Amino acid sequence: MGAIQGDGINYNDIKKILNAVIEAGFSVENVTFGMGGGLLQKVNRDTMSFATKLMYIKYEDGTQRNVMKKPKTDGAKTSLPGLVKVIRVNGCPTVMPKKDGEPDDPENMLKVYWKHGPVKDHVWETFDEVKQRVIQQWSALPKLYDPVSKEMVSVIEQFVADFQSAKEAATKV
Repeated sequence: MGAIQGDGINYNDIKKILNAVIEAGFSVENVTFGMGGGLLQKVNRDTMSFATKLMYIKYEDGTQRNVMKKPKTDGAKTSLPGLVKVIRVNGCPTVMPKKDGEPDDPENMLKVYWKHGPVKDHVWETFDEVKQRVIQQWSALPKLYDPVSKEMVSVIEQFVADFQSAKEAATKV
């Protein structure tokens, strides 16, 4: 028998759980820990309202489609559909749609650092360097700014309309 503990734990909790398992006379091989947000950093995905979600699928046969999460119970958890790029517009990072096969835009702030392993010759920043860069760039942004471009809003509206049409067609069958 094995037990899985994944949500709401941190490094200290893991030590306590493993010590309790050992004290009870069981092998620690019976316990598995999931990768919850608390294991990543002190500020986690929940406190930052952040999550990574599927946005686009390209199947082996070349078929492709956008994917979007839009829960009825929490509009803050809505994701963006399709491939995206982030470029600065008037100094502010702005999400724009990107087409499959579109050449890399040198102004795109999204960079690939890991593709089937680390990207060759990439020099990783330390956590402190990343933190300092984020503080500097974040403080330079205006207090109110919608980072979703009008072009991206059009993609979202089209996705929602297509989804509604498909849903209505499915209920008529």
